[in-house]
Amino acid sequence: MHSSATDTALVSQVARGDLEAFGALIERHRQPAFAVALACLGDVDDAQDAVQDAFVDAYLGIQQLRDAQRFRAWLMTILRRRCMGMLRERYRNAQIVTRESERVVHGATIARREDDVGLRLALASLPQGEHRALMLRYEGYTYEEIALRLQVSADAVRSRLHRARAHLQKEVLTMSDEHTRDLVTKTIERLLLRLAGTPGASAPEMMQRVASDEGDAAVSEMAKGLGWIMGHGEPLERAFILTGALPLGIATVVRLGHETGRDAAALKVASQLLGEGLLVPGSPVSSEDAATLLAYLSSLMQIGVPLVQAFRMSGKRVPALAEAADAVAESIRTGGPVEDACAKLGAALTKPVLALLVLGAETGRLEVILSLLAAMLWEPSLLDTRKVTGDWQERMQRAEEILRVQGKIPGGGGNSNT
Repeated sequence: MHSSATDTALVSQVARGDLEAFGALIERHRQPAFAVALACLGDVDDAQDAVQDAFVDAYLGIQQLRDAQRFRAWLMTILRRRCMGMLRERYRNAQIVTRESERVVHGATIARREDDVGLRLALASLPQGEHRALMLRYEGYTYEEIALRLQVSADAVRSRLHRARAHLQKEVLTMSDEHTRDLVTKTIERLLLRLAGTPGASAPEMMQRVASDEGDAAVSEMAKGLGWIMGHGEPLERAFILTGALPLGIATVVRLGHETGRDAAALKVASQLLGEGLLVPGSPVSSEDAATLLAYLSSLMQIGVPLVQAFRMSGKRVPALAEAADAVAESIRTGGPVEDACAKLGAALTKPVLALLVLGAETGRLEVILSLLAAMLWEPSLLDTRKVTGDWQERMQRAEEILRVQGKIPGGGGNSNT
């Protein structure tokens, strides 16, 4: 799956069981979906719930979509129905309608979703506390009401719901073949750093230099395979995606580096992201809070809100990050270096994330970087390097088959690694 694929192609692949294609659809449409939900509901938590539910519904009902070109319109219809249902729920609550009638309605919704075996098994595998919190949320209870019923704090409820949603995303949306093996992440990190160490060269030249160095056999072998793919007209990030060597989110970082003429910086950040992730260990905020801040900030910038004001407004939406957002805004207002401003978020975000924010600010692509980071925080599969189908030779064979189908190599061709 890649950013240049059309919705029609991705929907077709999802209908055939390709879950990675659905991850690409999520990355593409989550931002506008969240903006629509937030506009309808006026509440970040409810908007996140509505978007999550809409994507699950879309995944389960993808076979019903007659015109794949209209995926976004179809998704927005599902989302608006979700939002309207939540608004009606608020009205019913205000009118003190009994919970028993509400439970029947929401219970039927869950039952329909549980017709899908994968989702039913994923729900059943949730820890009891997370399962109960999720069911109560689906039944229309607020975070405070759930906290009272479970006799825990509202923050504990938020944490349970976040873990439950992440679990469902992993089990339902990013389920991979059972015959998988661990990706050699350290090899990829070394490859990216080696590529970053050859500034000024084109991507094919960088890859050729790394491939010719036999000092690191694993890196050299990988570089040869990637170079062979690039020799058939594929860009660097596409070669990574075709072989499964990089998750989609990090491959997008590589692409942005190429588009902005900052290949070396982007490759270095990509390598660091593989090793360090997005949130610092023991971060005082959840990935959901961080994603909400970054996504809201990106949305405000896209409609022309000045950066200082955008940070302050975004902080108000995410109380856990309000102080850090205000500190960033003040640093920008007083004309401090971009690096110093971004460092104000250092208690929550890792150094490569901060470096990526700086890179976005310096290249005029900050809105895009913010959206990408939010997507990776919301969708762990975009950054997941733990598993990939097959070994390196099998991944190269799969890439070769794709190139053959696309007509980029003749039917009987073979790659340089076989």
